[in-house]
Amino acid sequence: MRLPYFVCGILMIAVISATAQSLPSPLVMRVTVGEYFSEEYTARPSAPARYVFFEGEAVILRIAVGNDRDETEGLVPMAQVPQDLFVVEVSKEDNLIPMQIAFDEATWKVLPGSGGRLLVALDDPLELGQYESLEWKATLNSQDLSPGAYHITMRIRAADGTSRPVRNQAAPFVFEVRASTSVVMPEILRREADRQFVNQHYAAAREAVAALLLIHPNSALAHLTRSRIAQAEGFSAEWQAEITQARTLLTSGSDALFLQFASPREVQDLLASLPQFGQ
Repeated sequence: MRLPYFVCGILMIAVISATAQSLPSPLVMRVTVGEYFSEEYTARPSAPARYVFFEGEAVILRIAVGNDRDETEGLVPMAQVPQDLFVVEVSKEDNLIPMQIAFDEATWKVLPGSGGRLLVALDDPLELGQYESLEWKATLNSQDLSPGAYHITMRIRAADGTSRPVRNQAAPFVFEVRASTSVVMPEILRREADRQFVNQHYAAAREAVAALLLIHPNSALAHLTRSRIAQAEGFSAEWQAEITQARTLLTSGSDALFLQFASPREVQDLLASLPQFGQ
């Protein structure tokens, strides 16, 4: 028996709808580091950790929900403030740890290509075009964490425009916390100098560089940071002098602490990146 055309049409629409519902959402949440200054005067992290922080150093996370499809997709959050939008678990050695992560209140829409950002509200109608994303910033204070490896697992309470849950990042964010001892103080001060520089706090960055040079007078990296500060402040003579001093310390092998952790190739690449003057 043949079915009427309108019945066939209804069945086809139902099949298409069911197929669409069975496909995973094109919206994916990813958690990455929001601020990090590498490892220079300390050993690299031990796998599976990808980052090293020291006791008291802020762990800043960047959370993004992006659209991996070439069509616009709606986003329906289940909360109106970021703090309530995410479910976060922090664990160490498979044991859950009660830990409060502070989310910034701002929700940013990031546009592809230009990198432009628009401030949006979670109670507004939200749509993401291809490669567009919503981003949030969250901070965890490592002051309350003892040394060791930590896993952060996060999921978002949100769905796409067809009620499919936003996909969560499969792998946890893994980082290592190390004790803030005198041995690692050169690395802590180096990071602090770079952090202040990036945030355009040049006076504070100079103070951190001065403190680093007090305990590690042959720090080539301190002079490189001071060269960037001088360049930003428009002091070209100081900029050139600091780069020249850094090059001297690197080529002579005087910055033994840097050479302890850097490979010969990394040293050569750093030297090659420095401008040369008077030639």
